[in-house]
Amino acid sequence: MPKGLFTRNGIYWARFKVKGVEYRESLRTRTESVAVKRAAAVKKAVEERVYYGATDPVSWQAAVVEWHAKGPSALGIKQRTFDRYLTSIAQIRDWLDDKEIQRIDVKLLKDIVRDRQKLGVTNATVRRDMTAISSVLAFCVDEEWIEENAAKMSEGSRFNERRAKIILPRAESLAILSADQSRFMDMARFALETG
Repeated sequence: MPKGLFTRNGIYWARFKVKGVEYRESLRTRTESVAVKRAAAVKKAVEERVYYGATDPVSWQAAVVEWHAKGPSALGIKQRTFDRYLTSIAQIRDWLDDKEIQRIDVKLLKDIVRDRQKLGVTNATVRRDMTAISSVLAFCVDEEWIEENAAKMSEGSRFNERRAKIILPRAESLAILSADQSRFMDMARFALETG
């Protein structure tokens, strides 16, 4: 077995020391080649925290809780906007709840956009979802948990809201309908006259 790995119930675990402190972490795999790669990544992340002061990973859920506790006035947004962001955050839980904010990148956000559009979500809603994510990530930048807001870097132009063109009826069509003397046409004339 490669150095620094051991198994527990068939699952590979990493075991290593950094500055005299022993670390053990499940690699969540039964495949040795995958375990070797994941162990190297885990060790590198620990070394970055210990030697270079990198921050510990923060989960998306923990970031949202802290963002929510800050409140709309401290974040510089209106209560109504804050409530809309909460709706968006609830709708994207399937994509982000198991992620650390340090792992949220432009690729992941593009995947969310693609998946939401496949579900038939309108571009306006997708744009609002991305704005909500951006608000949480901006808070994380302010807290120095991450260096940049990936949602700010994603392309916003792909969310153009297309509205159906309104075609007004022709005068001839209105004349034909006006000839009808039913109560419905009385209401239609009233609506037309009142705008």
